[in-house]
Amino acid sequence: MPSFPSPELLRGLRRDTQELIEVANREFVPLSPEQLLRKPAPDKWSVAQCLEHLNRYGLHYLPAMQGRIGAARGRASRPESTFRAGWLGNFLVRSVQPMHTGSPRANLKYPAPKAYDPDRTGTTTAEALPVFLRQQQTTLELLEAAGRVNLEAVRVPISVTSLIQLRLGDCLRFVIVHNQRHVQQAQRVAAGLMQGQR
Repeated sequence: MPSFPSPELLRGLRRDTQELIEVANREFVPLSPEQLLRKPAPDKWSVAQCLEHLNRYGLHYLPAMQGRIGAARGRASRPESTFRAGWLGNFLVRSVQPMHTGSPRANLKYPAPKAYDPDRTGTTTAEALPVFLRQQQTTLELLEAAGRVNLEAVRVPISVTSLIQLRLGDCLRFVIVHNQRHVQQAQRVAAGLMQGQR
């Protein structure tokens, strides 16, 4: 499994998250509520649905990471200079990597679980965008806090069962890479909207 200098890993994830915020402000904020909700095809997600999907994951992972980091700091957890990825965490990260990464799994499509599929929940509104932006700010705060604990020792339960837990470093990697994947999907939808106006 790969290993990373812990400060370098967190800096890279912070940079990735800041880039997601910039993309959302540049490409999604100018869209009208109607454009945010417009689906490019009946079986495709709108920009808002892509973000709603991420927000639903954020509703689980962000508080879970906050709680585990807080508990670890209470136990006087100390950061290690190197983070070693776990097998499951690395598999999950590779499975959701965006297409440009060259990962053999990057082009694969995975059906979203029902609770995370905006088409099946039918609850998406244009408010998905400000919620997404707030969650990215929370992620930046988490990355700052994560630098003060052991990224391997702190464990976070995955969204589908508390019986399986990821190393904190892997959980951060998974959430942010998953965000990148679906923000790129939303960018393609937004680009199609702009082309349709020409």
